[in-house]
Amino acid sequence: MKRGGLDLSISTIVILVIAVFVLIGLILFLNQGFEIFKKDTGSALDSLEYKNFEKDCLTSCLDGNKKAYCCANVTISEFSYVCKDTGTETCELGCSDFVC
Repeated sequence: MKRGGLDLSISTIVILVIAVFVLIGLILFLNQGFEIFKKDTGSALDSLEYKNFEKDCLTSCLDGNKKAYCCANVTISEFSYVCKDTGTETCELGCSDFVC
């Protein structure tokens, strides 16, 4: 009869040890996993942001908005871009005679 109590206490200790390991693993995953996820998806998000920037540049060009096309700086991934430097081939707005 006393052996049943000993088995119960040993299995309780084993379950508690496993629970502690699972908790530590979960904490490590939450701390480092999101940083890895952010690093992996960061370049894709930056490329989408640049595509949206190019689209906005084309819209500025078609609207004839020289201030937005020639002067507006946009920072994407620590780099600064201006629409006139994107190489929009269809745009005929001249920025050489425009003062920002």
